[in-house]
Amino acid sequence: MCDPSGYLFNHLLRDELEQYRPRYPKYWTEIRPLVLHIVALTQKRRHTQVQMHIRFARDFILWAWKEASCELTLEDIFTEPNVRVYLTQAPSAGAHSAEMSRTASLSKMVLAVTGKRPTLRPREQLGPSPYSAKELAEV
Repeated sequence: MCDPSGYLFNHLLRDELEQYRPRYPKYWTEIRPLVLHIVALTQKRRHTQVQMHIRFARDFILWAWKEASCELTLEDIFTEPNVRVYLTQAPSAGAHSAEMSRTASLSKMVLAVTGKRPTLRPREQLGPSPYSAKELAEV
């Protein structure tokens, strides 16, 4: 497994990365080094949503390890085919904008590992909203 310490030592987000604690810590000890490593590789500046990227990486790595039987290495996990399958099987990230953020974040991670920009698309929404634009604006 990779040791992220070299990436974290002088990283602008070191405190945010080191202090992150998941709500559900099962398997965190095993996947933590890989999660922090990939987020440190892809998030180079102060960012208010670093925890969101950590969650995206954590959820994807855990899926790849437990569901897709990948080894806990960047090269084995962060492939375009793995992310493509994950995006179709994983629970929805919520709103379409959250799906787009998750897809963009994972795409950036695949690019950092493979050197190739993946052609991934966010999951399509499942039909029209039951509410009109006016009703949504009033909420």
